[in-house]
Amino acid sequence: MSYFTKRKIRAAFEVENSRELERLCARLDSNIEFKYRGLKQSVSHHVARWSVSLECLKALTEKLGESCLTCRNSNGWTPIHLMAWFKDDSWLEFSREFLGLNFFEVLGNKAAHFAAKNTKTNASLRWLVERLGTDCLTIPDDEGNTAVHWAAMLQPVESLQFLASHLGSEMFSLRNNKGETLIDWVEKGSNNPWKSSKREWIASQKWQPGASLLQPPQLAARPLPTPPPADQPPAAQTLPPQPAVKPRFEPPAAQTLPPQPAVQPRFESSATQPTPPKPAVKPRFELPAAQPTPPQPVVKPKPEPPASQTLGDTSTFESSLSLVSKPLDPGFTSWSFVKQDDKPQLLGAGGFSKVFKALTDRYQTVAVKVIPVSGDAWREKNELKLEQRGIEILKTVKHPNIVLFLKCEVTSDGFCIFTELISGLSLLDLMKQNEKPIEESGVMDFSRQICSGLNFLHCQPQGPILHRDIKCSNIMLTHDGVIKLIDFGLAKEFMGTCGLTTGNQAKGTWHFM
Repeated sequence: MSYFTKRKIRAAFEVENSRELERLCARLDSNIEFKYRGLKQSVSHHVARWSVSLECLKALTEKLGESCLTCRNSNGWTPIHLMAWFKDDSWLEFSREFLGLNFFEVLGNKAAHFAAKNTKTNASLRWLVERLGTDCLTIPDDEGNTAVHWAAMLQPVESLQFLASHLGSEMFSLRNNKGETLIDWVEKGSNNPWKSSKREWIASQKWQPGASLLQPPQLAARPLPTPPPADQPPAAQTLPPQPAVKPRFEPPAAQTLPPQPAVQPRFESSATQPTPPKPAVKPRFELPAAQPTPPQPVVKPKPEPPASQTLGDTSTFESSLSLVSKPLDPGFTSWSFVKQDDKPQLLGAGGFSKVFKALTDRYQTVAVKVIPVSGDAWREKNELKLEQRGIEILKTVKHPNIVLFLKCEVTSDGFCIFTELISGLSLLDLMKQNEKPIEESGVMDFSRQICSGLNFLHCQPQGPILHRDIKCSNIMLTHDGVIKLIDFGLAKEFMGTCGLTTGNQAKGTWHFM
């Protein structure tokens, strides 16, 4: 019976017979597996992927229970992940009501990646953001890609506007393992039908790091627009054929409108009209057509908006954005302290290290933390390699709310760790300057950014990274209002290898633990 049942289910999928498929699902005794369109997976996976009716899924769950929603295929995906990828939010809402609290455990922390790949609707992505928060948009996959990257490549400009209303300029700073941002992913894919409109929107934002974006009101979830033809420019779509263009070459205005001598120079300056006089009525309708393009009267009046210059030349578009910020180059080979009063400029000091301002041979200013090296343990190569490997891991972490690690090396001054130079002050210094607690709105904003950075650290593909020393002095506030987590408790760990602390001693600051 299983063989014939599979054949009937395949046939129902082919002809999109929802009623027959619902009847077959209600008669199943198990969540059978079969191959359809090259994929071998359970019937609940096929229903989540190919069925056009939610009633089929309801019949299946009523007969087989929640196991048909929590099972996984060979890729490790559940039917819920396929719903986020190919269906709207009504499928996700039904699954949540059916599974209860177990729904979010099954969904995992990368569900937004699937919803961002949905080329039919952005309703699933909006639904997940409303229930999981904006952090689900910044969690990277194994290649460092976030939901923002996938939405930039596969969804239209409405989705980018929705993401910007939640993330602000932070979304432009998200980079994958290759250093690519959403701007790079907009250019990916030869069949990307919304590329031009997304370029235009990104260029109109004129974003700066840490600046908020001016966004339209919240957009209602709706199906994604039908892709325009690839060979038809966007400007031509908004202006259909204009039959009144040709008569522009016919009448000179001086003969047809003798009482209006001021009109004659307007036509003579645009073009020489060799044709004989014609009735005086038509030039009145041609006058607006000749005004937008006075330097080019002979060319057919195809409007050339400024957007065509920005969107047509991709290199100009990308180069203009690249001027916003220049990334730090970790490949420098030499550096020197920036002097102040003939002494290295000190940025900060702790119980185990000091932070100075330095200039690299790439003519970029960076921050260098110098940890004194002493003790026999530092002479052992395995201890040194262990600490350097930790820095190599932190170099791969790229997030707007985490300080950027560049490199490390051992010098005569000690163990040096190079990071980006942050212009601002710590939250501890902020409270000392204001001599009062931070306002509630500021606490909410800072907490959101801190949690976003920590969540990113804890969700790394190679395993969670722990900060181990979260406190106000290790949280920087830039001049742009962006929170940066610094000082990952590495100094205490390094000094532990020098014999100043033991391996069983707790890491961190007691009053913040």
